[in-house]
Amino acid sequence: MNKWLDKRHFRFLQKIRCSEQLVENSASLSELERQRIVQLAPRLAFMYTRCLDVATGYQFRGYTIDKRAQLGSGAQGTVYAVRDTQGEVAMAAKVVNVESQSLGNISSEVFYSSVLRHCNLLSIEGVRLLETREPDDPEEDAIWTFELYMDLMHSDVWQLMQNRQLTLRKRIWFGLQLARALEFLHSSSLIHRDVKLQNLLVDAELNTVRLTDFGLLKSTGLTGQSLVGTPIYLAPEMVTNSSYDISADVYSLGIALWYLW
Repeated sequence: MNKWLDKRHFRFLQKIRCSEQLVENSASLSELERQRIVQLAPRLAFMYTRCLDVATGYQFRGYTIDKRAQLGSGAQGTVYAVRDTQGEVAMAAKVVNVESQSLGNISSEVFYSSVLRHCNLLSIEGVRLLETREPDDPEEDAIWTFELYMDLMHSDVWQLMQNRQLTLRKRIWFGLQLARALEFLHSSSLIHRDVKLQNLLVDAELNTVRLTDFGLLKSTGLTGQSLVGTPIYLAPEMVTNSSYDISADVYSLGIALWYLW
């Protein structure tokens, strides 16, 4: 079953990349036609999320999110411990509440986080999707709750550096792993667009770091111009709303390394 799903994931990812590349390369398409094709990507990602929701319900039967064991919180949601059928902490889950208009962004994060596999990327192992509030007024947005299941990590590197002194060797090792994660994304024709130490998580042994937060991930098949990301890490071309590519991630990597060292 897992091999079949992996194959389907790979084929789906290929189709998304090909679709975006066709939008960029086809001069015969009007701007309106380009926009309509690009708008399909979030919808397809949401359909994928609904399918993954069903699979997760079977895969993690008996697993429960322990709301008393909060591991962290931020603007995007709250992270809790997840207990297995024996009551032991087995993984973590990020709980995010979003309105209908934001479904595309979070669904894209779910898609990329579940299909991209690399030792320095934090992958989502499953997702549960709940519509927690149906609007009484048709003009109001419904509220959706996403439960993103992932491996248990210790903390982010930025917080770790505030709490303890890291050796130069350890800092270099963390920086090298971050570079490897970006190399993998760029070789897959993807731009992260929010590279920062707060999005770099470290395991309990303080040996392996993993890049997370793929909500702003973008294919290099389309030229970026959106002002997104964290201001202090932004490349000049992003600040000025100019066209940018993977070099924007490289600039952010440089800022992250500067903070590390």
